[in-house]
Amino acid sequence: MPTTPDDPRTPSAEGGPLSLPDEWVGMPPARPESARGVPDAAPAAGTWPAAAAPLASSTHNSRALIGVILGGLAAAGAAAAWVGLGFVPLLGVIGLGIGGIVLSAMALTSVRRGLATNRGLAVTGLVLSILGIVGVVALYAYVIALVGALVGGTA
Repeated sequence: MPTTPDDPRTPSAEGGPLSLPDEWVGMPPARPESARGVPDAAPAAGTWPAAAAPLASSTHNSRALIGVILGGLAAAGAAAAWVGLGFVPLLGVIGLGIGGIVLSAMALTSVRRGLATNRGLAVTGLVLSILGIVGVVALYAYVIALVGALVGGTA
């Protein structure tokens, strides 16, 4: 492999500052600055291979899916509480709904920026999360009104 006098890998005759460790002498030359990022068809013998192409980003994001799951759990929890299907921790349902709103809003932001294409899934998560929170708040309001009417004697 020929080297030029300007090449820092060229050992100097007196072993001065331009001399390199023995294990570096056989290394292929670095790619010039102008060739970085330009893919080669096939790297030439003794040169560094071309930089790998960046990974293609997914057109869907997982935040929308997780938002739908959390929103669905919130809506199902609120519905179960309304029909009296066992004990449902209503504050937990509100937490699921808030988490679903946050993740669905983040997913919608990704869609607006062009980083994702699953807008429908993000909107569905947002709607389900809001329904779950509104259902729990309405249930609390109904129970408080019912207890107030029973205690007040106007039932």
